[in-house]
Amino acid sequence: MKLIVLTRMVAGITANTEQNIAPLVPLSGPSPLQLSNEPHMSIVASENAG
Repeated sequence: MKLIVLTRMVAGITANTEQNIAPLVPLSGPSPLQLSNEPHMSIVASENAG
């Protein structure tokens, strides 16, 4: 039962963040997607450089 509650909480948190991010996309174009991808790109770049 605890796992079900935790998964529901996590699903609710992710749904809330998606709802908050979604309205920003049409207003500012692809910048939110670029911002979300930059940390991953920097990690990949640092691994490749090393």
